[in-house]
Amino acid sequence: MANPGLSLVKSTALNLAGYVIPMLFLFVATPIITTGLGSVRYGILSLVWLIIGYFVIFDLGLGSATTRFVAVAIGNDRTSEIPELIWTTALVQTAMGLLAGGILALLVPPLVERIFKIPSEFTSEAKRALWITSLTFPLTFVSGSLSGLFAAVQRFDLVNIVKVLNSISIYLAGILCVYLNQNIPFIIITVLIAKILVLILQFIIARHLVPTFFKSRPSLRILKRVAGFAGWITLSNLINPLMFYVDRFLIGATLSMSALTYYSVPFDLAARLWVISTSLTMALFPAFATLLAKGDGEKTCDYFVKSIKFLVMVSGPIVCLMLAFSRTILDLWLGAEFANQSTMVLQILLISTLFDYPGIIATTLLEGAGNPRVLAIAKMAYLPIHAIIAFSALRLFGLAGAAMAIFVMRLIYAVLFTEVAMRMLSMEKSYLLSRLFPAYFSITLFAIASILLDYWASPLNLLYLLMLGFGLVGLYSMMAWMLVLDVSERLFIRTTISALLERSILKKSATRN
Repeated sequence: MANPGLSLVKSTALNLAGYVIPMLFLFVATPIITTGLGSVRYGILSLVWLIIGYFVIFDLGLGSATTRFVAVAIGNDRTSEIPELIWTTALVQTAMGLLAGGILALLVPPLVERIFKIPSEFTSEAKRALWITSLTFPLTFVSGSLSGLFAAVQRFDLVNIVKVLNSISIYLAGILCVYLNQNIPFIIITVLIAKILVLILQFIIARHLVPTFFKSRPSLRILKRVAGFAGWITLSNLINPLMFYVDRFLIGATLSMSALTYYSVPFDLAARLWVISTSLTMALFPAFATLLAKGDGEKTCDYFVKSIKFLVMVSGPIVCLMLAFSRTILDLWLGAEFANQSTMVLQILLISTLFDYPGIIATTLLEGAGNPRVLAIAKMAYLPIHAIIAFSALRLFGLAGAAMAIFVMRLIYAVLFTEVAMRMLSMEKSYLLSRLFPAYFSITLFAIASILLDYWASPLNLLYLLMLGFGLVGLYSMMAWMLVLDVSERLFIRTTISALLERSILKKSATRN
């Protein structure tokens, strides 16, 4: 029988790869596409992706709902419901995709001619591109439901293959467009064809995973069960961008565009760390849903605590390095003035990321338990409070105040939702504190040491700073291994590494033979 902990680690690694591989393609493709298309056409292409991002709200949270309800069906040994559930959500996704596409098609003329400042010689091309884009929505939404099935059965290899194929098709289409001297509609048509092929592949895989897949049909009964969960997820997703941008809106309104730049760059840099927590929570969401459906509270508690500890342990060394090099990174990348304005902001945001992890895992647990209502209501309350605290902190302390407001709000969010999660799991506070205190105590000590190292070391002594920074990370890793991890966790890490090495050796042997 497969080790569930090893399976979770593998799923997290696959999810991480699903984010990193498209980033590598983006890094390589962007200079080719921007240079080949020119600034106007590339601006139109960026506008297309921006509009696609906004129209994702029509998904109505049905992708997450599919994952959750399929996982629950597995946990309750009701696997016969799975085909019916998938077809129900896929039908609704098709309808919502057609609605989203129809709305966009109607909005294309005013968007191109009046709202966006597109030069007249490019308006026809922009219209065609957006009209073709409207055809992609049904495909994208149905693909989300099928990916929800793959996630629920813990096949994150399939989830990320689909994600990578859809992502790199965009960049490959852009490069092909440049080399064939085509225009923006050519890129969108190429992406549309790629989405059709990927969706066909998903249906074939779904038929393989669920043999009775094509022998079922949508069900109104299941739709009623899914609708409530999906509705609250949608509300929560609508609030997320507002929570994400409220501080930047206030900076732009109360300070200046220059100040907004000095804040946005370190914010986006620190936000890259979320790829680690997102990779884990994608795997945890169906795992929590299945365990809760089985009534396995003990293992759920274990996953909850170890997931927080895992995030602190894995991202801790990265945060320490970024803290130690924050001024140097900003100085070498963007200049001394930028480093002077943004270093403290970056450091505060990096530290706040570490204290955000309990809230992230608690949020995933509540969604897995089928309780997104609490999250949506809490976020509605969170938003105005964050705005008030951020506005006050900005007036008093400037950009560092806005970063401190995020730290305070993330800490409050983490404490409140961890408390809700502990009550739901009947978990003792002493149990949680005893398991997490060593991890947070260690990382806090080394974070402080990293900040002091950043302020004491001159950017001119880069080699000296490198040696000290990596030495600090090595010391932290040894301390964490001895004091933070318990015997079972150290054994699990050794076993996992041994299993991965054994698989690698076996694959090499098979290849040679």
